[in-house]
Amino acid sequence: MLFRSTMSTNIASMLTQQQVLQANDMLGKTVSLQVDANTTASGVVSSMQLVGGVPKIVVNNTPYDLSQVLTIAPTP
Repeated sequence: MLFRSTMSTNIASMLTQQQVLQANDMLGKTVSLQVDANTTASGVVSSMQLVGGVPKIVVNNTPYDLSQVLTIAPTP
């Protein structure tokens, strides 16, 4: 049982690390986001924050989850 718990913890840690790398790779890029079912937003990713251990990108001073990203483009 200890092995399974350690393995789950390691996988969760690797997932978080991968998401941090993805968020950092978006810094300075223009993204479009799905805010809710009827609203989208776009802007330049200005920073990355860890909120409760979950990486969020900051666009227009608002943190967004990586799952909300629709498109990523170089900023002109």
